[in-house]
Amino acid sequence: MKLFDILFVRLVQVVSLPKETFVTGIHWCPPVASNRRTSSSSQLELFVLACVDGKFLLVSRLGRVEKTVDAHKGAVLGARWSSDTTALLTCKKE
Repeated sequence: MKLFDILFVRLVQVVSLPKETFVTGIHWCPPVASNRRTSSSSQLELFVLACVDGKFLLVSRLGRVEKTVDAHKGAVLGARWSSDTTALLTCKKE
């Protein structure tokens, strides 16, 4: 999976996935307003990848797959973080 870097006008490899992994959607974890209990270094820097095989992957900003979740029997068609990052919603074709 590659990211187009607009500043330097180049493609950057973000994460290497197995050939049998087909991504249907991506969503970055939104930033959360910091408070006294949460430092900027402890905020999540993840994105979620929805996949055809019914799984979703949580991937770090550095491109490491942190967790794979077998979420649905069919393809995961969408995944979205809640605005406060406490929940992740996935959907599939019914």
